[in-house]
Amino acid sequence: MLTQHTSTKPEPLLSVEEGATLLGETRSAVDRGIKAGTFPLPVPRTDHDQIAADLISMPEAARRIGLHVDTLYRLCRTGQFPPALQIGARWKVSIPRLERYLHGDTTDS
Repeated sequence: MLTQHTSTKPEPLLSVEEGATLLGETRSAVDRGIKAGTFPLPVPRTDHDQIAADLISMPEAARRIGLHVDTLYRLCRTGQFPPALQIGARWKVSIPRLERYLHGDTTDS
């Protein structure tokens, strides 16, 4: 489960439009994901390029870990692949979460 970073001074968060642009989604897809509870918590406005670089496609993730992409999608739908994030109708994989998952770290930050 993702947790929101707390600090003494809150950082500005991405707007829905910025999030949609960053993730390559339409605004309506992001809105549906937020309403369905499948969209990750808002991301601090710091370093958009790094955030985009930390997300890869499902086919790329499947290639990196040696699974068929259909197998990976099935694991995502059943909740057995925590590095994946569902954004609207699409799945993206967080590289840092994938690395922790592959190294056996069960904590999710």
